[in-house]
Amino acid sequence: MRARFGPSYAGLQAALARAENKMLRIARLATKIAFVHPCAASVRPARAESSMREVDSMSRWIANLTFAAALGLVTTVGLAGVASAGPTFDCGNGVVEPPEQCDDSNEVTGDGCSFPSCLPEVCGDEITNPDPPSNEECDDGNTTPGDGCDENCQDEPDPQLKPQQNCINGINKNELGVVKAANKGAGKCLKDVAKGAQADLPACLAAVDTTKAEGKTTATATNKCGGEGAPDFAFTDAATVNTAATTASSNLFTEIFGDPATVADKEADQAGAACQAEVLKRAAKLQETWLAEANKAKKAALKSTNSTPGVNTDEALAAAIDTGVGASTKIDKAETALTNGIGKKCAGVDIQGLFDCDDAADGTALGTCAIQAAEREACVALETGDDLDLACPGDA
Repeated sequence: MRARFGPSYAGLQAALARAENKMLRIARLATKIAFVHPCAASVRPARAESSMREVDSMSRWIANLTFAAALGLVTTVGLAGVASAGPTFDCGNGVVEPPEQCDDSNEVTGDGCSFPSCLPEVCGDEITNPDPPSNEECDDGNTTPGDGCDENCQDEPDPQLKPQQNCINGINKNELGVVKAANKGAGKCLKDVAKGAQADLPACLAAVDTTKAEGKTTATATNKCGGEGAPDFAFTDAATVNTAATTASSNLFTEIFGDPATVADKEADQAGAACQAEVLKRAAKLQETWLAEANKAKKAALKSTNSTPGVNTDEALAAAIDTGVGASTKIDKAETALTNGIGKKCAGVDIQGLFDCDDAADGTALGTCAIQAAEREACVALETGDDLDLACPGDA
């Protein structure tokens, strides 16, 4: 039966459309709880509890509407209709009659034009419209991400389970290990060339061995990231993570010293060699500290507690990481150590002759450049390895 409305009831149109949709959602949720998860042990407690709360909320909502009908405020006709005196319009007759905003000649909700209200269906109206161009997977009545249905009305994954968290956290720990191994090797090459133990810096850097550290990443991916440990986000694969880590180290070296690098001869320029070694050591430490603090923030954000669920989207995780590193006192201390190290070891040294780093002309400019290079390359490594969009230093 078509729904017919009087002008005085225009405000009820959208409410009735939501009521019909809520009835359908109750049925779907009840079926999901009863049949999709027949064994209580297989149901994620948070999802089951959320579903039951939604059923209860929708039931109360429809009960209130029924109470309004009992008072004579509305009179239901069929499943989702209202009759009233006065001029009327026919939703579903193919003619757009005020206050209708659409009429697609049917009595179907979820196709872009709601029934019985004949109003356009948009994300956030509690009516799931799966048809193009909406392509909605869900609609929880808002456009707030992080609540299971995102701002584009697409399903969001649940917070990551413990096995998934173990995979992500383990891989990130391994990535830091690869960066440390690569930085250690680069520092040794710089010192060996400075004292004449190595003649070819590029060859030495290319031969830095990170095999053992990279093997740990591969082992974690194999042992922890399959099956129930496979994350829904914040994970790529071992090869991508390892490459991102070694690239972060090599890029840091190149940004500081240039390519080709000019290495101070320790015998002829002891102060210059000491300055170069200090800058690389402190910049590498800052890079590693940034990654460690980012991993710490990530681990905390992923963890679910009794009162607070873990983040369930890559956007929310990226925001937590950005906030965490921005508030880190350890990163602040590492930056200060780099600046102080330059002040102590590089006084009187030919900065422009021994460093590339944005053509730094003095120790202050060198410190600013080295800090940004260390943090940017650390951020890009994590961003690449985890497939996240972080606010990295230097981003436009």
